[in-house]
Amino acid sequence: RRDLDLRLRDRRAAEPAADDPTAHELVFSISRVRLFDVRRDVDADVDELQLHLDLLGATDERTPAVPVQASGDHRLRYSKAFDAAPGSKLREALLDALDSPTHEDSDAYLVLYGLARSKSRSVPPQGVELGSAFVNFEQVLLEAASVAGAERTVKIERTTRAGSTTIGELTLRLNVHR
Repeated sequence: RRDLDLRLRDRRAAEPAADDPTAHELVFSISRVRLFDVRRDVDADVDELQLHLDLLGATDERTPAVPVQASGDHRLRYSKAFDAAPGSKLREALLDALDSPTHEDSDAYLVLYGLARSKSRSVPPQGVELGSAFVNFEQVLLEAASVAGAERTVKIERTTRAGSTTIGELTLRLNVHR
């Protein structure tokens, strides 16, 4: 915890390098969504899947939709670099989360939606939440650089009144450029 406090102070004082545009980026990449039982977990009228990324409330990003696959293996390819430079909304949210005594305040959420297309192309698809996953930024920042940028698999959980059920997993890579 003491190391993290020192690193936070260093990050708050750091200025972006003028000659390096990637000095303060968070690159989020998703390569796969796997659902264990498509027939059980996805309604018959759902045609596509889409992930919504909530990065500490600083961004609400949506991946492109992909068709539902009966096999459950969805090659959802998505990668985006988010601005985490000093003064950016994401950087402030990240620093506030890391300053918080609550570990969960550093969670970034990925919510999986099933989209049902209307027969009329003029009507936008209706979405239903299928489940969610998370990655904890505090944990990622404390990991060695070689591990932090490694591909990781996280569980997709569906929560109901009866409890939580793991319905699948997603594969992602999170790189923090300082």
